[in-house]
Amino acid sequence: MFRTHCIKNSNNDRRIWTFPWIYQNNLARFTRLRQTLIPYIYTAARHTYDSDLAVLLSLYYRQSVDTKTGLVENWSIWFPPNF
Repeated sequence: MFRTHCIKNSNNDRRIWTFPWIYQNNLARFTRLRQTLIPYIYTAARHTYDSDLAVLLSLYYRQSVDTKTGLVENWSIWFPPNF
């Protein structure tokens, strides 16, 4: 939402108030969600720095006792730090 990831067109506007009005409710909702998640994301980033483990871990990192978790391919889950 805040980064267009587009380098071909430098006219892409990122200011949320310039988007069409029909998108304003979703933009406001996800802006609030982003602000709410910032403490968790920064804590996860610090945990990643300290532990050398990624923020997104494969399920078998947390549920290694269950043999079925190793059978799930291409599925990651985000656990809050110290979960």
